[in-house]
Formats: sequence, C-alpha cells, structure tokens
Amino acid sequence: MIPFLLIALVFITSAGAFWAGTRWLGYSSLLFSLALERTVQTIGLALLFFVVNVTIVVFVVLSVKAMGWFASLYVATDPVLLILSGLQAIGFQFWRYAGGDGKE
Repeated sequence: MIPFLLIALVFITSAGAFWAGTRWLGYSSLLFSLALERTVQTIGLALLFFVVNVTIVVFVVLSVKAMGWFASLYVATDPVLLILSGLQAIGFQFWRYAGGDGKE
C-alpha cells in the first residue's frame, strides 16, 4: 500500500508541476517529452555511476583485505552512495548540455 501512495504522490506533484509550468511559467507543453527523456537519461546515468562506484569500492576493499588489513564491504551498501551517484549524474548532464554543441 505504501509504494502505491508514494507513486501517487509523485504523480500528483509532477502533474501539479506540469500545470504550473505551462500556466504560470509559460513553458511549452510540447517540450515536456524532451524533459522526460532527459530525466530518464539522467536516471540511467545515475545507475551507471552507482554500478561503477560500487565496483570500485568492492575492488578496493578486497585489495585491502588481500594485504591482510581489515576492511568492510559495508561502505558499498551505504544508501548515501546512491544519492552521490545521482548527484554525479546530474552534474554530468548539466556539463553535457551546457556546451551547446548539438550533441543531445
């Protein structure tokens, strides 16, 4: 029941943002599909960054353990890593689209 409520909440706030953007801010409703496409790209990029970050953490921890020192894989399961990976993806997307070189 709770996942349904969260999805409904996100849907309602997204619909409200779409309405406010088209009515009050003058955004084009036709460009919404482009924004949605870029959002999905950013989510995919965030997952890619997350997989690479976890892979590196696991490699480093196993390397440290192989040297006989103590290291825990707990760092790889920290939810903050997912948030930081999302921020990496957002920053990368801003950098990608800031150039204006037409590679969209």
